Amino acid sequence: MKNSVLTLVGLFILAGCSGGGSANSTGGGTNNILSTGSNSQVSTRLLPPAPPGQPGTFRFQSAPFAAKDSPEAIRPLTQPLSLSLQTGWNLVSVPYVTPSLLNISQPGNVLACSRYDAAAGQYIDVPFNQAGFSNHNPFTGYWVYCSGPTQVTIDGPDTSGDTLTTNLSVGWNLVGTPEPLAVSSANLKYGSNTLLNAFQNFRIWPGVLSYNPATTAYFELGNPPTTLPPGQAQWIYAYQADTLSRPGTALIYNAASDFASSSNPRGSWSYGDLSNFSSPNFTPYTVSVANVTQTLDGNPVTSPGLEAWAQSNPAPGNTGSEIIKNTTSGTLTFQTIQLPNDRLGLLPLSSTPDLRWTAPTAGNYTVDGSFSQIDVDPQIVNVRILKNLNISLHSIDNLRNNTNQGDFHFTVNLAAGDVLDFAARCQNPGTHGATGLKATISRNDPNALTFNVSAFDNIFGAQFGDAPNPGEIGTGQLGGGRVAKFYDFNSAPSGAFFTFPSVVNNSPAPNQSTGPIGSPDGYLRTAGSELVSDYRGLSGTFYTTAPYQSFGLVGVFTNPATTTSSTPPARYDFSVAGESVQNNAPLLNQVFFIGDGLTGTGTGVLQEFAVPAGATRLTIGFSDSAFGSSPPSGYQDNSGSLTATMVLNSGMVGAKQLRP
Repeated sequence: MKNSVLTLVGLFILAGCSGGGSANSTGGGTNNILSTGSNSQVSTRLLPPAPPGQPGTFRFQSAPFAAKDSPEAIRPLTQPLSLSLQTGWNLVSVPYVTPSLLNISQPGNVLACSRYDAAAGQYIDVPFNQAGFSNHNPFTGYWVYCSGPTQVTIDGPDTSGDTLTTNLSVGWNLVGTPEPLAVSSANLKYGSNTLLNAFQNFRIWPGVLSYNPATTAYFELGNPPTTLPPGQAQWIYAYQADTLSRPGTALIYNAASDFASSSNPRGSWSYGDLSNFSSPNFTPYTVSVANVTQTLDGNPVTSPGLEAWAQSNPAPGNTGSEIIKNTTSGTLTFQTIQLPNDRLGLLPLSSTPDLRWTAPTAGNYTVDGSFSQIDVDPQIVNVRILKNLNISLHSIDNLRNNTNQGDFHFTVNLAAGDVLDFAARCQNPGTHGATGLKATISRNDPNALTFNVSAFDNIFGAQFGDAPNPGEIGTGQLGGGRVAKFYDFNSAPSGAFFTFPSVVNNSPAPNQSTGPIGSPDGYLRTAGSELVSDYRGLSGTFYTTAPYQSFGLVGVFTNPATTTSSTPPARYDFSVAGESVQNNAPLLNQVFFIGDGLTGTGTGVLQEFAVPAGATRLTIGFSDSAFGSSPPSGYQDNSGSLTATMVLNSGMVGAKQLRP
């Protein structure tokens, strides 16, 4: 073409246009031929169907128009998607399955909205409102006609963890960008290969078209395009029908790096205060402070580089709680506090600062991190992680840094809108008790979960999310070790069971100070017996007949919403039942042997552990006592860890009760 803009009127059908599609569209208007490139076998095709009811007098602009002329799409963490629609026709995408927000600055300006059914070759009108896009496919593109400039604001649940798909028909397909950010062509698939591969092999024409309402002309995004712009739709010409998909990716929420004092809530995070731990209510903070250089906690702060959300204005005599972030590149020291930049600071004073996270979609989420003392003059602080304010996931009183007691790692099944609260409270209100919080949350495979299980992980805190030390062995609470790893699965279908396809020692392997290093099954004892007492409604562990494997991996099914300190089920003898039974049916609150998950030590077939009725949590860890016959205690001198992978299955047949 000699001219940069070519107006094409009328219908021309050229040879070699395989799968050329219909020459007529019910949207009205005539399709036109666009010819670019040197290969006439693949470079000639009809222009896309004109918008509904419009004549076929659309133009092609050989060079992309300036970016400022396109609908602008901005998606920082704290902002919904913002679209600036221009007068005339606009190609638009709505990158949410069901938008939670759709605001239109001038609703009367939006006169038409249609999607294109490529299989039927016709347009379908769609109401341009929140209900009109309910449960729609984010890959859908839309023609939207505006009588004047219009600002549209859209938000919705994150779908980055889900695989999104749409089927392309032979011919032109109107496709939306499925995310609120630019999507790389390398991250999209067409059939079993990448979208880029489909372009290169001419399964799809590489000249993807978008539209400029300012010049009323189509333009190529690229040949082939490297990205699909956010908030826009584009015409894609397929020579072969197949499935276009955007695979789900693990999205990690990071409490520290996601923090900003500019917005509350910020994405899935909210900053506020809990009334107490017993009957908590959440109150969002309303005071934000950027670059704190004034007084904080009633004391002057001379170091810049702090941001905060607070219960009240930081000022002399302030007794409210705060959540602070170090924005510098290193550790920030002020007052008696040393705050690294990889965690938030919870400052309780006389209240309870609380970091809240709201699940954007249903699924399994792994929560990983730690509470830590960050005050060189530490006070007694109690910390909690709560699910929906009524289920304890992590509970430590008198937090200490020794033995990594404040570490947490668990997986929890959440519905969309469920909340997790991370809170700290001074045991003696009025003292500072500055507490560091590191927390990352990521969505997981719905079934297979992998945990690093430490020899400190105390199985007897399973129903309360704590690390008990009733044997009073070890300085303070250190003899209780730390909170064990668990999976809150909410519910399981009848016949569901867990297997452990991989349980391997790390370096160093799990070990008690008095015993040799063994396998995940534990280490062999040839004489004597062991008893760890029942505790708080959980059965203890009982080894009576030598030889037996001591200090192997154990588990217990509980229901934290209903479990109390009632009479526990009967203990069973690990030396008889623990290792060789393939189909196991542990009772609710009955500690059972897992070991390496096989019927032998390093050999045999996978063992199956049926989920008992009413169970919602599986905890894995170790059973320990100071003298081999006492309440749970003595974890302080253990060492090492192992890595265990658990899988939730269904359809168990012939389960047998563990033998007492």
